[in-house]
Amino acid sequence: MKISNQELIKKIIAGDNIAEIELWNQHEEKVRSCVEYNLWDSECVDDIVNDAFIEIINNLRLGKIEKLEAISSYIISITRYVCFNANRRYLSKKTRSRSLGSVKNTVNNELSPDEQIEKHELYEALRDCLNELDSVNNNIILDSYFENKDDTIIAKKFNIAPNLVRQRKFRARKQLKNCLENKKIFL
Repeated sequence: MKISNQELIKKIIAGDNIAEIELWNQHEEKVRSCVEYNLWDSECVDDIVNDAFIEIINNLRLGKIEKLEAISSYIISITRYVCFNANRRYLSKKTRSRSLGSVKNTVNNELSPDEQIEKHELYEALRDCLNELDSVNNNIILDSYFENKDDTIIAKKFNIAPNLVRQRKFRARKQLKNCLENKKIFL
């Protein structure tokens, strides 16, 4: 006999571990499909499904859900939040390695030694400023200017509207400009 979600939640709040397992059994497929849809790093789906359920159970035990009849929506919301955090960690890890390699330190032999030093200092300052941006803005700038990707492609990658990509790009350029000015580099 299937126990209703409201009864399961009451039992979970009371500390019943069997009710937690039953909640898992009833909602695992829905949570897994949500994770598979929202997660960028497909290698860690099982870990994120487990993290989502841990987060759901902890929030239920703390009494953070007010409407017991809205448990399905609540479960999906928590799952999407856990996926968002996992995607942010994934991007952050990917950005650290990528941002250092994207701005290349090519030295043009036709430049004078002073110009080569100036160019090198500009690249170093630009790298530092790119690393100061948050991971999403950093990736938007790198994708747009160093990989020549269109705003619509970037928007699909981050699951946001193209207008938001343009807005983030504008703000990131402004942050880069301020950062470079603070480092006494004027373009």
